[in-house]
Amino acid sequence: MGLMNRLFHVVSDRSRQRKLDLFFHIMKPAPEWRLLDLGGEAPNEHQPHKQLLDTYPHRDRLVLVNLFYPNVKRAAEALPGLTAVCGNGLQLPFADKSFDVCYCNAVVEHLFSEANQKVFAAEIMRVAKSWFVTTPNRWFPFEPHMRLPFITWLPQKWQHRLGYHFGYHHLRKRYKKGTDFSEVRLISRRQLKALFPGSQVIRNGTVGFTPTFIAVGGEVLNREVFGEEGIDVFQKSQAGNQQVLGLAGGAGRKP
Repeated sequence: MGLMNRLFHVVSDRSRQRKLDLFFHIMKPAPEWRLLDLGGEAPNEHQPHKQLLDTYPHRDRLVLVNLFYPNVKRAAEALPGLTAVCGNGLQLPFADKSFDVCYCNAVVEHLFSEANQKVFAAEIMRVAKSWFVTTPNRWFPFEPHMRLPFITWLPQKWQHRLGYHFGYHHLRKRYKKGTDFSEVRLISRRQLKALFPGSQVIRNGTVGFTPTFIAVGGEVLNREVFGEEGIDVFQKSQAGNQQVLGLAGGAGRKP
């Protein structure tokens, strides 16, 4: 289990960094933009420089929303002046299109049901002009919450049962029986596309090894970054560093 846990951290750290690189490459946030960090957290000493708050240069224009008050409190204490709100992503307390962009990293799979995921996605598209939403790949052969291999190919109830008996306990920081993973509902590229109609789905990884997919949509799709160049140029520039980011264009293709 120790080797598996180390492997998880290697893949997770690289994936988080690639997502941030891609976010800044596509969005190119201007100083005057209002940005919603939905489900964001304070900088983490175990994964330094892997949260949006670590690297976003215009923090006075950033609003962090998290369901859990301890996370909100830590973020507010770590970054004085930050607007941090304890709120529910299923009912965001903001007016329509009140943010230029919403950044949401690995939250949509934590909502128990498809119905909740639909409401959550609708709220993002309501309050933001553009969005950048990431989620683990349903078909990737490693479950990142339970930190178990191959179980993602099993029915959801079986995943939860195996996670309860053999999964990783994040508070104890070891594999231990008893963790309830019923909130986790992983989704495929096709399902992510359905949650965010009209969005592009970007592959965070390479063909055959894609830990994460990213839905990018809204006004940003009108930019040249989604033309013949843009993503392709970025992909080639990162390939030399073994950090490939490819565009998974087209709807309905199985990941």
